Amino acid sequence: MAECLNCGRAADTGNLCAACAKEYERRLRWLRIGMPALRQVAYRQVTITPHTGRARPASAVAPLRMDAEQAYGDVERDLQVLGARVGLGPVGRDGLGRARVLREWSWLLPRLIVRVAVLCACDEAGEDLRMLIGDCERVAGFVERPAERRLVGVCPECLMACGGDGEPVRTPVYAAAGERYGVCPACGAWLDLRRVRLAYLESLGMLHITRTRADAARWLSEQAGVRVTGKMLDNWRLAGRLHPRHVEGRYWEWDVRELLECVR
Repeated sequence: MAECLNCGRAADTGNLCAACAKEYERRLRWLRIGMPALRQVAYRQVTITPHTGRARPASAVAPLRMDAEQAYGDVERDLQVLGARVGLGPVGRDGLGRARVLREWSWLLPRLIVRVAVLCACDEAGEDLRMLIGDCERVAGFVERPAERRLVGVCPECLMACGGDGEPVRTPVYAAAGERYGVCPACGAWLDLRRVRLAYLESLGMLHITRTRADAARWLSEQAGVRVTGKMLDNWRLAGRLHPRHVEGRYWEWDVRELLECVR
């Protein structure tokens, strides 16, 4: 069976696995919200307050915010490239020689969403998904309050390099709850956030946690960004996926690696 061009698992939706195909569609849908917000930020029609995370009218007329406008144009061009992948038109060429559809993002996104299966079947599906994830991360940097994004861990690619002081470079990686993939803000490496989180917990010595069943489910929900219940832990234990050790009373010792593997 062919491998997913993004994560290496078995591909069952074109050239991507079902999870990556779902992520592809989710990212496209998110841009339908993110792009209008980015446009408003670029024209300083709103500002994102650091305390409430809400958009509010700008207090005074200000020039165009060039970094946000550049991001807006770059993301739109990437969506135009995806449009060319699925045969939309009319087609032109960008500065890199890539075929792109000469349409605005608002016209493209609904048509790309209904053609996700075609995008997943492209030979460039893995590369395109990583490009899309990078675009979403870039847009989120303008339209989301930093406090809404929690620390996941440190970039493993940066960690292999040394800074001027001879110490490993520890670039923090932040993501919103529920995000599965991300991009390092320093080196641009594509990251599987669950693997980054597991490596971070291991580096802190958190190989096991002692919790009640309910507390273990709550902890796993917070770490993985998905809803987990005590009943789900019971089912995974009966299926042989979890092997908790009873400590006393309602407390069990849970293997962190096993817990995170269950929600992969």
